[in-house]
Amino acid sequence: MSDIACAAREEPWYGIDGPYTGTAPCFVPKSEVPAAAILEQNWRTIRDELDAHLRARAQRFRKNFDPYGFDIAGWKTINFMTYLRRYPENQREFPRTVALLEQIPDLTSAFLNLLEPRTRIPPHYGDSNCIWRCHLGLIVPAGAEQCGIEVGEERRGWCEGEVLVFSDAHRHSAWNDSDAPRVILIFDVMKPAYRAEKEKICARVLAAIALLWAEPRWRLISRLPRPALRGLHVVLGAGARLVLALQRGGRAGAIR
Repeated sequence: MSDIACAAREEPWYGIDGPYTGTAPCFVPKSEVPAAAILEQNWRTIRDELDAHLRARAQRFRKNFDPYGFDIAGWKTINFMTYLRRYPENQREFPRTVALLEQIPDLTSAFLNLLEPRTRIPPHYGDSNCIWRCHLGLIVPAGAEQCGIEVGEERRGWCEGEVLVFSDAHRHSAWNDSDAPRVILIFDVMKPAYRAEKEKICARVLAAIALLWAEPRWRLISRLPRPALRGLHVVLGAGARLVLALQRGGRAGAIR
């Protein structure tokens, strides 16, 4: 087991807690997520299914939802699962991709992500320090300077068929300054130290995302003192956990 995997467990951090100041490394070796090899070995299957979809139904890519209010028309996704919340209709459109994702232990989220030409994602903090975020390159314009990601102060580029692993909690940004689209498969895996609390943590992340979205839109929430906001986060997290439990009980989706 690596030193990274053995590192001391941090307290769970969520987006409403303010800027992340923890010690998680920005990028980690993909060996931290051994199941990533499954997707690398079968990336052509995923790419072929993506290509067929783009030829037939590219409109299923929707503008990326983000709670920070960025208005980025060229940042789009097809969601399969977001912190255990499933999207069965999208899953049915990509049966071979979903079958591969089913083989990844402790998967919490998975979605295809499109960054159109000349599109940039501003710096922002992620959702939680409890997951490793993984990017599998599917369609990548050549050259990290034209198309890449910056986490903390470290820059990397994507490669088709290869997985890049980083801590989503750190401030990060991405860009595609090329004349071609960039498409990756994003998937999140719960870190070993938090696996026993996976459903609780995912519910808290969903609650934090909802609050971040609501704060600038509902004055009452934006005026709450920090302790009250955190109390509301706990309450909403309990509600989200109930929804996840009901979804699990009535299991319509494919990804476990």
